[in-house]
Amino acid sequence: MVKSLQIYVAVGASVGGLFGCVFSYSFYALSDEFNYYYVFLTLASVLIGSAVSFFAWRSVQGRKVV
Repeated sequence: MVKSLQIYVAVGASVGGLFGCVFSYSFYALSDEFNYYYVFLTLASVLIGSAVSFFAWRSVQGRKVV
């Protein structure tokens, strides 16, 4: 059960990190200057991806999400 949680969170963090990098790069390409908010955007995307995957894991286990 713990291994499945680790897999869910790892996949969620990876997907969130990829989305964060894509969004950060697109904002960087539009503004043509680096801003440290892009780093926070990427980190927030990783955290959101991990949280969503954790709740998905809980729903797969048959527990109430909220």
